Amino acid sequence: MRRTIRDRTSVIGVLACLACIPSSVTAQVEVTAGVLVLNDPVVEGTLAGPTLALSASLAVAGVPVLFEAGVGRTDFTSLGQDYHNDHYFLAVSGQWEAIRGCTGLAFRLGAGAYGEYQTVETDPPTGGGDNWSEIVVPGVMLTRAISSETRLVLTLSDAILGPVDAILDPDEYAVEHRLRIMLGLQL
Repeated sequence: MRRTIRDRTSVIGVLACLACIPSSVTAQVEVTAGVLVLNDPVVEGTLAGPTLALSASLAVAGVPVLFEAGVGRTDFTSLGQDYHNDHYFLAVSGQWEAIRGCTGLAFRLGAGAYGEYQTVETDPPTGGGDNWSEIVVPGVMLTRAISSETRLVLTLSDAILGPVDAILDPDEYAVEHRLRIMLGLQL
């Protein structure tokens, strides 16, 4: 008999939690490709390379939260040696829609982690320089409806690396920027 009461209590607790979830839950997925642009002090110039991202947004009661993961690559030559950097991006953002309709405008602000792994193009390749940093990610997004369920998405965002370190120890650290220009579909 005790087990039956405990089981009923658990079921009632789960149902109560589900009843608290608003009925206006919506989810969207974005698949984008684009260009990653950064200034690299090692090569004393601007590097650009391809980047891909996958995003999922969940809006509960009209408040959208975006989960994003991306990868990219930049290639460069230094002192006669070829290198490439692999870039990794993870972020959680809030999104505010300024204009809704067939054409939309939204602003994003998030935080996350950014990693870079450098490889020297020797035979065999030599890896090193695996660095991760905290990031703040502001961005702006333009959308255009293609069909009732699909939108074309153009996103401009900046991954600002190391803001906490730059505030705590400005003599040792400075912020860096990783600009991303992305085009894709929102499903």
